[in-house]
Amino acid sequence: MERQFQNAARIHLGGDDQARAALFNRTSAGIITAIAALAGHGIVMSLLPPEGRSHASVRRGAALANARLHEHTAQQNWQQSIERVRPDLVVITPVTSDLDILRDDGMLNMIQIAHAVGAVVLVDDAYGARLRPALCDGVSALSLGADLVITSCDKAGLHGPRAGLMGGDAAAITTLQARSREWGTDARAPTMAGVLRALQAYTSLQLISEAACGKRLAEAVSHELGAWVRHSPLGVMLDAEDLLRYLLMQRDMDAGFSAAVPCEASAAVGMILLREFGILTAHSHGDPGGSAALHLKPTSKSLARTGGIVSVVQALRESLKAVAAVIDQEDRLRELILGE
Repeated sequence: MERQFQNAARIHLGGDDQARAALFNRTSAGIITAIAALAGHGIVMSLLPPEGRSHASVRRGAALANARLHEHTAQQNWQQSIERVRPDLVVITPVTSDLDILRDDGMLNMIQIAHAVGAVVLVDDAYGARLRPALCDGVSALSLGADLVITSCDKAGLHGPRAGLMGGDAAAITTLQARSREWGTDARAPTMAGVLRALQAYTSLQLISEAACGKRLAEAVSHELGAWVRHSPLGVMLDAEDLLRYLLMQRDMDAGFSAAVPCEASAAVGMILLREFGILTAHSHGDPGGSAALHLKPTSKSLARTGGIVSVVQALRESLKAVAAVIDQEDRLRELILGE
């Protein structure tokens, strides 16, 4: 199984015959392990798309490793900063949790400059390992020269189990595997078997189909909610702060009357969608993700199960209305989100 896994991982991540792969119990675990092993007590630089922000695993991983973290978007003067601080590890996130995207030419420039100052480059391609090639005409991070790349096994057309697949430089992977076994961040053989089957089953057509479903849903939700909606490559997104403003506007209330902060407002809508309509979002099917936004990223099967696009739009409309009705009532919101 190990040989099959290594071959499937190399193909999926675009590595050459010398590349090696490792599996972590989640992508965040792999990122934290890499920061600790490669930049402990050193310097980490996080580079992001123009509107992006670092995933919590980068920030908290740096804190756990006693490493100094410098964060820059592509629009900021990161070139001057990287030459000044000379980081040990550069983490590039070409597709963020909010699906902001950094194009290949920008990522290539970042990789080349990072290598010029002696840094190891890890690309956090949780979504991007599949999304960029399938939907953006991109190429693999390893083929652009990254030392390491990690992707999530339950995002963007790859349907689980939850794990973080890392590939790249064989020596670095060996170091990280040793550290992961010390820390318990590795994934065991049953998870590897599941990931192997997912890698073997994946085709870019799956992701292209999901994106097409997401586009149709986004257009329908935009017709309902207008400028409050943001389209993403995989569907529709309601920014948590915008969502709270929308709910307050429905009640003709100022922000001071709200009993919720933005992440609680979006979580409440997610809970109504699950409880009343059987629609899962990141808020209601596991630990919170890297974004407080409300994401709807459908597949054709999930749309069919919920009655189609018209039914999903109606469910969202009624969920927003229900949360707006209690947005100034802390006890009702607590009961809705926490069941207390």
